[in-house]
Amino acid sequence: MRKQHVSAIRYVGITIGAMDQMTTVSSLIGPWKGAASTTLLQRCRDAWDTPFEDLSDLMVATFLSQRIAVPQLLVEAMRRLDSEPRDGTEYFDGQLLEAVSALKADGV
Repeated sequence: MRKQHVSAIRYVGITIGAMDQMTTVSSLIGPWKGAASTTLLQRCRDAWDTPFEDLSDLMVATFLSQRIAVPQLLVEAMRRLDSEPRDGTEYFDGQLLEAVSALKADGV
């Protein structure tokens, strides 16, 4: 069983809001709308309602690369990179780190 935690996340000096173990892309952006006509869109749709804590490293990297829920998922990605081994789902070694680095290079 995972430890329940709730915290206000600070990112670039602003409070993003309360995030807990049940935070999902859907809870931040709203329900999925429209078709999922590509494999990429299907993967995103399938993970849309998954709590951040339960997303694979691949899906965190994918959402970040697609600029979806960036502030909140960047916090999750940094937490994983700082404290967890990779889960083996990335398409290539370092994919999650690359997604984070690309955002930082873009000034996010």
